[in-house]
Amino acid sequence: MYRTLMALAFLLVAFPAWAAPPAAPAPGARPVLSWSGADPEEMAFVARAALLGLPTREVELSQARKILSELLETRVEPGTFEASAVARALAEGAVAMRESDSALAGRLAGEAARLLRPLESWMDDFGKFTKVHGFQEPVWVHGNPDVLAQAVLAWISLDEFHSAPDGRELIRRGAEGLKSLLRGNFSTYPFGAHISAVTAQGRPRTYVAPGTGNPVAGLSWIVERNQVVAALSRAGQLLGDSTMLESAEREGLGLLAHLAVSGRIPHGFAPRPEFEASNPRSVAAVVENLATLHQALPKPVFSDLTGLAAARLQGEGPLFEASRLLVARMLARAGASRWSGARDLRPAFGTLVVEAEDGRAVEKAFEAVPIRYPGGTPGKLAVVGRENMFWMRFDVDREDEYLFYLAFLKSEVSGGLVSVMMRIDGDRIFQVNLGGASDDPYVDVDLVAGPRRLRQGPHSFGIRFSGLLMRQPAVLDSVIVKPAVARRWMTLRDGREILVMKGINSEPLQIRMEELEAEGESPTWNLISGMGNPIPAKLSTDRRGRVWLEMPPGGVAILEWTGPIPGVERLDEEAR
Repeated sequence: MYRTLMALAFLLVAFPAWAAPPAAPAPGARPVLSWSGADPEEMAFVARAALLGLPTREVELSQARKILSELLETRVEPGTFEASAVARALAEGAVAMRESDSALAGRLAGEAARLLRPLESWMDDFGKFTKVHGFQEPVWVHGNPDVLAQAVLAWISLDEFHSAPDGRELIRRGAEGLKSLLRGNFSTYPFGAHISAVTAQGRPRTYVAPGTGNPVAGLSWIVERNQVVAALSRAGQLLGDSTMLESAEREGLGLLAHLAVSGRIPHGFAPRPEFEASNPRSVAAVVENLATLHQALPKPVFSDLTGLAAARLQGEGPLFEASRLLVARMLARAGASRWSGARDLRPAFGTLVVEAEDGRAVEKAFEAVPIRYPGGTPGKLAVVGRENMFWMRFDVDREDEYLFYLAFLKSEVSGGLVSVMMRIDGDRIFQVNLGGASDDPYVDVDLVAGPRRLRQGPHSFGIRFSGLLMRQPAVLDSVIVKPAVARRWMTLRDGREILVMKGINSEPLQIRMEELEAEGESPTWNLISGMGNPIPAKLSTDRRGRVWLEMPPGGVAILEWTGPIPGVERLDEEAR
């Protein structure tokens, strides 16, 4: 496992953020789609990509018919994510095949409906809520918004195949459940995304509780399985419900924008971001959500975010080919084809993760318990008792404002019975309470400090146990350091260069804009608040000639130059 996972080190060694995306297929060339050895979920993904390639003739009708026929014969357990993903592919296939092969289309629609019947029974609990870990939880979602989102998208396709009043009601109830799960403000996890608080079911229990050895879940969010924004966007369009579109927009400008600008799209959040296990389907999921949102709310910001996310697509193999086809079709739908072939000018300015087990103990060493994150990455939890104190070193490569998060095992005890004291750079000491789980201990992540301005270079955290319940240790995963405003510098094929920024600040924040201090042309601006409202840029210049922007809470800023961005250090062609 990486010992201290820092943004620049990771990008240099494991996944270069400035590498160009794979070249587009030659004109007339068809993607090589294969599903040999794929599991049903992967087959459904390839099938959906094949269907998207039919109108442009990138995929032959016979090939799409073949994979749909094989998917039709695949056995999956109804009510699972796998079944909902397969049902969605079958339902979309029914729509695509209804004129060319009505018999096959009917069979596809029938099997999709059968696989979704357990979720129809979920809707019987519509309107019922229960409290889990302090959150109001919709009972009819069953703690599985990823399963329900796929079902809603499948029901929408089945409605297109054959509209029925009871089908529309299923769509409405499912979308209302998803809408109620919007959580996190601009600066707290999950940063404006739809996530269930249920940990007793529906999540991989990949952590372990020291002492008991019992498996424990994290408040995880898996990127490649998330289609809530797409489901809410399409349901809002179909039903004419603006509240569903507003909820989709919040996540689009929240966590999805955060992922697009970060320069790295992880397998998911455990809730520690698992960058090591990212794959093309994760990128494709972010792109598809943003493109579908743009179709429902055709704002330029969503077109640009779609293209920005697509620029992270890398890989090889059959799932990569399917991902590349899907991403290309989504770029066209979002009017973002200008982003095809876009390159990073330099490493993106984003998240770094400091692993707790890498801390240096003062006097008595702490225990480190092996775990495995949802994507398969090995890791460790640090078990900190009353006699433990340690410090952790980290580096930042830019003087800027930062926010600090602690990922830890949340205990069922409350208050300060289980807590730690933290200190940044030997400054003010603050307490972090580690309680609050209602019925099932789980791994969570909390904002503990910031925004705080740090100079470029080395810094440190100090951590020691401070709980009143001496026999119950603090169990820590990692400290996560995020810039209050992430940045990504891009160049398009036509020579235009673009700076995209995404804030996770909860209050207006002054950030320095070196790109506006150097001599050169002025950029065009698109500044959007975290609530989706365009606002004018508020710029100021101090006595030293430094330019400052007031970044609105949760804002997204897109600055575009017709040529090079002034003052930006970039890699030469060989380094790229």
